[in-house]
Amino acid sequence: MALLDAAGNQATYAELDALSIAFARQLAEAGVHPGGRVGLFAPKSIPLVAALFGILKSGAAYVPVDPASPVARAGYIFGNCGVRAVIGSEALLTKLRDAETEGLPGSLQAAAGQLPLSVLLPAAAAATDAPPVPDLAYILYTSGSTGKLKGVMHRHASALACVD
Repeated sequence: MALLDAAGNQATYAELDALSIAFARQLAEAGVHPGGRVGLFAPKSIPLVAALFGILKSGAAYVPVDPASPVARAGYIFGNCGVRAVIGSEALLTKLRDAETEGLPGSLQAAAGQLPLSVLLPAAAAATDAPPVPDLAYILYTSGSTGKLKGVMHRHASALACVD
């Protein structure tokens, strides 16, 4: 067993790998390229972990937002760092889409798929890739000392240094 969640659901390493590959494929089909950024907006779950690994397998970086955060905050973060897609629960993504949050590029459209979390994509005409950052793994937002949200980029090497 690779994962066990609070509700007792579990996933084997093979199941986690297969689901993360499915997420990576859907992101690639949606135009997410290595160096791109993908938002995560869902409660903690096995599919969320698989989505995170799928984003990394696609060569993109993930941008997590706490699902308890106001939708306007999530919209600002995703728009500010130039996400190419957002993966999350259907309920949260519907709120994000309906809120027309400032900073998100264009209207978000749901991508079809059989995955346990949904994927939202900026309308093709509005989608712009942020400049790629070599070795970028994830971006965490903090209010810092000024109270204004700032994204802090973390590379794979810094994540490995933390583990070491």
